Amino acid sequence: MLRELNYNAVNMRDCLNDLSKNFKLPDEIACEPHYGGKESFPVPVAENGMDEERFAAALTSRQVEELLRRIVKDRSGEYPEILSRSLAARMSKRIIALVWAYFAYDYQNEGMENAVSIAVRYAEQRGIDTLQAKMLRMAKTGRLPDVFAQSALSSGLSLKNYFISIELSQESPLAAAVAKSVLLGCGKETLLLNEDWLLRLIVTGDADTALLKNYIGSLSENEYSVKVNIGILEHIGFPHSPGEWPSFPEELRLKFIRWRFLWELQKFYPHGGVKQRYFVMYLNYFKDVKVTENTVGESVLIADFGSFVVVDENNTTDYAFLYEKSAYKRLWDDNGAAAGESNTFDARDFILSHIENDVIRLNFYRFGKLYVKDMLDILLEIVPDTRD
Repeated sequence: MLRELNYNAVNMRDCLNDLSKNFKLPDEIACEPHYGGKESFPVPVAENGMDEERFAAALTSRQVEELLRRIVKDRSGEYPEILSRSLAARMSKRIIALVWAYFAYDYQNEGMENAVSIAVRYAEQRGIDTLQAKMLRMAKTGRLPDVFAQSALSSGLSLKNYFISIELSQESPLAAAVAKSVLLGCGKETLLLNEDWLLRLIVTGDADTALLKNYIGSLSENEYSVKVNIGILEHIGFPHSPGEWPSFPEELRLKFIRWRFLWELQKFYPHGGVKQRYFVMYLNYFKDVKVTENTVGESVLIADFGSFVVVDENNTTDYAFLYEKSAYKRLWDDNGAAAGESNTFDARDFILSHIENDVIRLNFYRFGKLYVKDMLDILLEIVPDTRD
């Protein structure tokens, strides 16, 4: 009489956990550092005279996985040819999928080329046209990683979705190499489509100067990805002076500075805030900014225009201050704290009375903003100085 089976949630969970230890996906097997099976890997030529055919046939599935790992990792020991022929004898669709999984992590190993050749030859002989077989044929006939980069660009997919479509692990070295190859020479549409991969390469240190030049040069200041640029600030740094980012053209360095000015403006003058008119006016001049800072717990905005510096404190509602460069260095310390009293001359005095001083108040209330704009246009040489 059959015994009644009594399953409960705990026992089923334990059962599934036990099964998961023995059955692994190709990616999981490819990432294993060494053979983890209980059975030892047999010597190809045993004392009992077992021939190669019998040796290959006698291997368990787990031992075939170890056989492939030894070939891929260039650790075939004393029997490289025998192991290669044994792999060919035990090749199957499952092993082809496993070769592709290994390829993602070990595509630069010499042993990997041998395993790919065996898998491709088997697939061609048997007419196997699985996704993994197609990818291995592509890898064998094209230059790596460019062949997959071209395929990714032709697909029109984001890199994330392309890697999913070809069952390539996003965490693999091959995925990183393909992403870098794509982003190195693509246009802005592809860059914007793959901001997650851009950020990943920046964080891991794989984004070299050429890739960053393409990103910064291909997009306008208004098109940059905020999270990518924050990644650049955190992991590469901000080019405060011409001596920083020495490998970058000056125009690209200034372009990134201008983006940061826009970003700081958006944080400093939130939408609907009492100083929103400041933000609107500053937008006219963001391309003239040389350096920008947001200091003292984001309570002071400092915009360096080269010959003069504009300082705006959050505790003043309707005005900021314009300092001639030497006056700024004299009156403000390195922490952004005022070291002297501000002058009472304002932009109206500059325009109507021709008063020029090393400190001028910028009054944005009512008609004051018009005088500020006229003064900045003159100082930045946007328009000629026609004051009588």
